[in-house]
Amino acid sequence: MPRDLPGLYWDEEKKRYFPISSRPAGSTPTHPAATASQPQEHGKRRRRSPRRTSSDSPSPKRQHAADDPQSSNAWRSFNALRGSASTVHRRRCVHDLEMGCLAEGVPKVENIPISFDGPITALCTKVTANHNKQLLIGDMTGWLYSLDPQDPVAAMREFGLRSQITSITRSGSVCMVTSLGSPARLLATRDDAIGLWVLREIPPTICSDVWCGQVWGRRATVGGRKGLIYFQDIERDSYIRLQQSSDILSLCLQDENITYIGMRNGVISRWDSRGATGKTDMIVNMSEAHDSAGRGAASVDHLRIVHGHELLVRTMRGDLETHDLRFLRDQAPILQLKGHVPSYESILGIAVDPGEKFVFAGGGDSRLRIWSLRTGQLLPTHGADVPVTLDGHIARPTQPIRAMEIVEDDSKAYLWMARGSSLSKVDLGLRGLFI
Repeated sequence: MPRDLPGLYWDEEKKRYFPISSRPAGSTPTHPAATASQPQEHGKRRRRSPRRTSSDSPSPKRQHAADDPQSSNAWRSFNALRGSASTVHRRRCVHDLEMGCLAEGVPKVENIPISFDGPITALCTKVTANHNKQLLIGDMTGWLYSLDPQDPVAAMREFGLRSQITSITRSGSVCMVTSLGSPARLLATRDDAIGLWVLREIPPTICSDVWCGQVWGRRATVGGRKGLIYFQDIERDSYIRLQQSSDILSLCLQDENITYIGMRNGVISRWDSRGATGKTDMIVNMSEAHDSAGRGAASVDHLRIVHGHELLVRTMRGDLETHDLRFLRDQAPILQLKGHVPSYESILGIAVDPGEKFVFAGGGDSRLRIWSLRTGQLLPTHGADVPVTLDGHIARPTQPIRAMEIVEDDSKAYLWMARGSSLSKVDLGLRGLFI
């Protein structure tokens, strides 16, 4: 409807405004009738909503999104992914989505209703002759068990080594188990050798207190007190003994010839088995590297190569970092993973996903933590320290995670963890999607 404008009047016949001074005498002011388009214009007018005051609370949906930073970060990453044209930026957004989805699934822990004779110290996946996967489990009493990860109803005893099992490793079709001793024992088998185990007893005069072992094809290396033993063929008796200045707590094989050695005094050395002198090259001394607080010796209890050229290092002092093996001019790491809680024990579980994107580590405070191997960021796994089990129980774990293993089936990936003499697993999502 036309408005009453000051100094003007509306002529209904001519459908326009005229000055009041030109209005004919005796005429009465008329108001125009509403046209068909006018209600539509009136209906299109936006109704002004009352202004929200500070005392008003937001809607439940908005309040939930504001209180959940993981959800908001996931949506932010998803929207950034849709609008990004850069390949590097898209990869960064995809990685942010992976971190968000992984952090949401970690608190959902499923307990396995199986108990073992002693605390579990080692886990490893083995492929059977029928191309099925088995989970090998070693405990502190020296027993080696096998378990079907798809139907974990019972564990079968495979072998007894009479002392604490310190490592279970696998390369190709060969699987190797080491025990602490004394005397230390080495147990090996192949996937195509059904029920055939090769047991080797290591005299204390050669190597005692075996803490670690690694296998590459048929070549095997075990580390113990003040030295290591290298077997060119794990099923033959010939070996090479390499003397060191400290106890060897961790080993890592870059290929069939290059071995990285982590020692109790914090030194990481590299040894080439093709050399005739047995000389090693020091890579880094963790006890001296970036120790401005004077925390002392940093015993290296875990080594692993990731991304083909980075050495993942963990120490009992609490260091968790990666070093570039291509450029070793100084001892500075290329990535430091902050927040790891150390333990006075040398046994704490650690695992890396098959895509080498994330590292899972148990802490001395019995918590599970996850870091990105791309950015070094610690994932906000809210509730991981108080897992909600599928059987309805909620309890804070009191024992540290001593062993970890990531097991994949046809559709999903699972993180298996050992606390004390019990097992649990975490669903990491669809295989190949985020892990």
